[in-house]
Amino acid sequence: MLRRVVLAAVVSAAFSVIDSAAASGPTVAQIKAAIAKHSDNFVLANAFAAGGHAPGHGWIDVKTGAGRWVSATGKLLELQSVTPDPHDPLRVVVADTFIDYATRTWYRTKREELATTARPKVIDPLVTAPPGVQFRLLGVDRVDGRQTYHLRSTYFPYLGNKPARLDVWFSIDQDYLIRFTHTTRAGNVVQRIDNRWLPRTSANLALLTMALPSGFKQVFVSP
Repeated sequence: MLRRVVLAAVVSAAFSVIDSAAASGPTVAQIKAAIAKHSDNFVLANAFAAGGHAPGHGWIDVKTGAGRWVSATGKLLELQSVTPDPHDPLRVVVADTFIDYATRTWYRTKREELATTARPKVIDPLVTAPPGVQFRLLGVDRVDGRQTYHLRSTYFPYLGNKPARLDVWFSIDQDYLIRFTHTTRAGNVVQRIDNRWLPRTSANLALLTMALPSGFKQVFVSP
């Protein structure tokens, strides 16, 4: 599914910090602690690109897990709705609707799961770095109009064991993840994700939904 590209799973890892170019800034551990306390009262809008391709785009309700994702070409779209299970207050019904503009078709699947697992776990991507990778704070950059702390890792084996470094930008005011990239020694950006944290207003929640395109045919897939 498209959404699998957007969100990193929560895992635990140890951090180490080498000499900082901005000694007055926070440590990686301090940023991690601040992220752990973040509110879920946001709609997260992001762009996600890999392998030099154009980015896809997603909008997700951090509080429930509902969302909309569009492929880089705009020809594939996924909608996800999350509604309470009428028989169990701890569970939800998740409906995924897939729309293919190339074939003018759509299909829908449904499942039940715990409300806690349906909610996305958006976390700082530093935790996905292999053990032993070190990070340093380079300084302060402006990204998408926000003042951010810029952290960079040492190189480590990435795709096909090719060395790459991880650059991460967190907003100074709230320590929210704004951007991260994986870059090879040759300077090629092989993955990039940009985040915008939107207030959870009715207008922004409307970005998560859309009507089925007129004239598209419903198809059925095996469970």
